[in-house]
Amino acid sequence: KDTMLDKDMVFTIEPGIYIPGWGGVRLENMVVVKENRAEVLNTLDCAS
Repeated sequence: KDTMLDKDMVFTIEPGIYIPGWGGVRLENMVVVKENRAEVLNTLDCAS
């Protein structure tokens, strides 16, 4: 589906992994669209 992102729209990026018989995990980043860039609203450290 094609969706235009307009200034001040907020969305999430939610990659996840699911293991059968165990469960799953999602890491979520919230992002706001600015004039010529995107700004991440939270500071989730995915490296740790």
